[in-house]
Amino acid sequence: MKKLAIAAMLCGACHPSFAQSVQLYGVMDTGVEFLDNVGSAGGDLVRATQLTGQVPSRWGLRGREDLGGGLSAVFRLENGFSVTNGALGQGGRMFGRSAYVGLSSRWGTVTFGRQQEMVWTALRLADNIGPAAFSMVDFDPFLAAAREDNSVAYTGKFGNLTLGATFSLGRDTLAPGHCAGQAPGEGVACRAWSAMIQYDAKAWGAAVAYDEQRGGETSTVTVVPSQAAVAFKSPSDKDSRVLLDGFAKFGDLRLGAGWIYRRLRADSKSLQTNLFFAGANYFVTPFVVLDGQWVGLRSTVEGLRGDLAIARITYHLSKRSAVYAAAAHMFNGSAATFSVSSTSPVPAAPVAGRGQTGVMIGLRELF
Repeated sequence: MKKLAIAAMLCGACHPSFAQSVQLYGVMDTGVEFLDNVGSAGGDLVRATQLTGQVPSRWGLRGREDLGGGLSAVFRLENGFSVTNGALGQGGRMFGRSAYVGLSSRWGTVTFGRQQEMVWTALRLADNIGPAAFSMVDFDPFLAAAREDNSVAYTGKFGNLTLGATFSLGRDTLAPGHCAGQAPGEGVACRAWSAMIQYDAKAWGAAVAYDEQRGGETSTVTVVPSQAAVAFKSPSDKDSRVLLDGFAKFGDLRLGAGWIYRRLRADSKSLQTNLFFAGANYFVTPFVVLDGQWVGLRSTVEGLRGDLAIARITYHLSKRSAVYAAAAHMFNGSAATFSVSSTSPVPAAPVAGRGQTGVMIGLRELF
């Protein structure tokens, strides 16, 4: 028996033991906002934030295991939720923000699952406001929810240069009216793909990215917020975006700007939009940060245009805790009903052509 036990221990020692690390992380962010000119009556509205405050609330697990020879196994599970009511985000998914597993080496990382596409990744380079309650998401909700189910992604970082691409066989399997996957005989139905080239140095950076989504039998697409979705059922229907953006840093001042061109062909209709943004981020002290951004939307539909001006101040109570206040005003074109706020799934848009002002205070805690 002793010899058998020794043999078993020696056999176990023949298998290499690799280190694995798993991290729990998250952020809770909530606040209260005031909006004027809501609805046809033009009344005021005070409400708690639901979808996002300064950033969307989330928690997640991420891990890495060293497999030897420079190869690692990686995974991420990330849940989105509302602090105000505890509801799950992303259509009720348990891990709606991310759910992927893959392999990583010095040549890059390949992952499989639900994950962000490359316009979302490239936009982070220059967008100093991010997916906040008052942000460019007011014009294009896709920019805060640019994720793909059933996808494979590649990201490679070589010095200051990052290359990325994604491909999805069925871009959204859950949300009503979206695309679960390919239908027999329709090879591109519900497909999506994206690509990115990004250069990110200490003093400046730039990126270009492209995203394309195809229609499917049960699919719909949002043209602009506060308007009914339109049919997006043919595999030849296409919703594509091109992003160019960049930043420059001068001491404690960081400037960012970009352009997003969207072309939508759905239900025999065509729409083109140009979204421009420019902003600045400045550390007044190590604890006080000022943000400002202008966002403008122009489209091929007469009167469907808008301009959004945003100002924000953040006071860091510690490395993990912060309080903030933001103010914004939406200038709507004659046919536009854009709301200044994207914080709730319940619309709070003004009537066409009328502007709207929003003020918000909130609290953010990282863990």
